[in-house]
Amino acid sequence: MSQLGPGLAWSDADGDGLDDLFVGGALFSDADGDGRPDLLLTLEWGPVHLFTNLGGSFADHSQQAGLAERTGWWNSITGGDFNGDGAIDYAVGNLGLNSKYSASPELPTKIYYGDMDGSGEPHLIEASSTAEGPLPVRCRSCASLAMPFVKERFPTYHDYASALLTDIYSDDTLGQAQTFEAVELASGILMNNGEGGFDWRPLPRLAQASPAYGMVASDYNGDGHTDLYLVQNSFSREPETGLLDGGVSILLFGDGSGEFRVSDPSESGLIVPGDGKGLAGGDLNRDGWPDVVLTQNNGPLAAFGNHGVAGNSPLAVRLKGLAGNPAAVGARVTLERSDGHSQTTEIYAGSGYLSQSSPTCFFGLGTDQAKLLRVRWPDGSESQHLAGPGPNITLTHPAVSRAGHSVGGM
Repeated sequence: MSQLGPGLAWSDADGDGLDDLFVGGALFSDADGDGRPDLLLTLEWGPVHLFTNLGGSFADHSQQAGLAERTGWWNSITGGDFNGDGAIDYAVGNLGLNSKYSASPELPTKIYYGDMDGSGEPHLIEASSTAEGPLPVRCRSCASLAMPFVKERFPTYHDYASALLTDIYSDDTLGQAQTFEAVELASGILMNNGEGGFDWRPLPRLAQASPAYGMVASDYNGDGHTDLYLVQNSFSREPETGLLDGGVSILLFGDGSGEFRVSDPSESGLIVPGDGKGLAGGDLNRDGWPDVVLTQNNGPLAAFGNHGVAGNSPLAVRLKGLAGNPAAVGARVTLERSDGHSQTTEIYAGSGYLSQSSPTCFFGLGTDQAKLLRVRWPDGSESQHLAGPGPNITLTHPAVSRAGHSVGGM
């Protein structure tokens, strides 16, 4: 029952110069800093899994990374260096904390899958944990429509509402069912500790107002710190639960330490009240500032142009890679400014929720100047480049002809 979230991800997993494809809620990213793209998977009724790249094969290191016990309803994932240490951290979208559901390690939300009425047909039973015992989540009407014995055993709504799950279904029935649980419903950041593990930080409370789906990490205000924009809401719940529509999307400005400041919609101009799903970043007008395009389920496509911040300067970097991977998917780029501040990002093909952003690395210079760009290419080679005038720069792999608008390596 634990299943992958939706999405596709590409990367050169085996270093042969050709991109490989993974189907599911996935992100290829170098989580351990060894130069090989690892695979992170988001699961519903499961944890975020980390599969470490061993050089063409993968090993599940979720337990060692401290991820295995944090089960949730994970919808989406994207990477960004949110605390400026050069290691990639991961933003993960979840249900949020503004619904009828609640979960914790002590009192998880659960689901049972099996023959719950002796009919030979499988059913799904949701349960919430309490100190007295598990309670059914779905009401008497819904449960009895699927399993008529419920109405016969509990003739009144009061009888049903007073019953524990173990009063409705026998211990044997519950015991034979597959059981899954979620202990975390908040969206948050998996902070990479640089030692093969992650520390959990929930996003600010306003980001928990609704389920989080599309996510893009970028430097939206050009201050040199990685920010996070996400779209929200879910209109596809069953009628009994209703719409989860407490969000209008949210822009979070990073402070360089892994903490965030919520940008009010009146400040950002980003207002998406619909069923926000896909989100992609790119530079729509070639001014160096990251713009966004998003989708809404049963709603219009929306595009928002970034007008920038007065006094801060952006730098947009594109890579020209080898044949078979011309966009250099999987590369890692680090900008060093004249003041010594650095900023690191990766190029993804598939991230967030059913989305793929432009293969452009966006950096913020603040009021300073770019000094040096360091690239670790997907084939493992590295190059250094003096940063030329922005706001747009193209860097070429050392083995590729430096024709056109490219900046020479050192």
